[in-house]
Amino acid sequence: MEEFFTNNISWTDFIVTAVLLIAAYFLLKLLQRLIMGLRLPYRYERPAEQTIHYILLVYEPLVVLILTVTFVLVNPVFHGLLIGLLAVVGFRQLRNYASGMLLQLGGQLTAGTKVTIGERTGILFRTERFGVRLQTSKGIHYISYQQLLDRGYMIASGENVGGFYRLKIMPQVEDAKLSEPSVMDLLATAPYLNWNHQPEPILSEKKPNQLNVRVSVREERHLQHLIHLIESNGYEVRTAKN
Repeated sequence: MEEFFTNNISWTDFIVTAVLLIAAYFLLKLLQRLIMGLRLPYRYERPAEQTIHYILLVYEPLVVLILTVTFVLVNPVFHGLLIGLLAVVGFRQLRNYASGMLLQLGGQLTAGTKVTIGERTGILFRTERFGVRLQTSKGIHYISYQQLLDRGYMIASGENVGGFYRLKIMPQVEDAKLSEPSVMDLLATAPYLNWNHQPEPILSEKKPNQLNVRVSVREERHLQHLIHLIESNGYEVRTAKN
């Protein structure tokens, strides 16, 4: 029993452990950014992004657990009481975080999913560590994971729907040549897009004189406004839900 209350771990051990774990975390975040910037074919990009996302979801609480145990072992009595007090004070947030991690690991609550939470129906604008942001016709609502579980939720589809669309853009005149930079510049000026998800060409579906691009509109009714804008600039547009 006495051995437990002796300082088995020094502050140096704790700091080295913390630096290594945090450095590994930032490397994973860097890898996530690199994957998002590589513009891989869509069939590879989404699985790669989801894989690194799930790794980070599991790695973050693992880092917290390891650092907490290491911190307690530096001074079991004092640090143990301190951690216990923090756990009591922050119990609701800890429960909320754990609920969010389990829901996100389920793979259904992802950005772009159409979902009904309580009396609100909209598109998941973003999933965060302690809650989600739901985009409805009235604006963006923040809902904690505990509120989400208390109110209940219903997913409209297992796929990304609603605000996400694939556009097939081609010249209205058969012999005209499509300029991809011009089309992307046109999309960059469109006020109807959700700029948290920038338009991205679908490289795996590239065809001559046709641009396939994935976009997210702010509201579903904005899709027709976007199509009209593109067609008024001399292009033909075909759409499909992503």
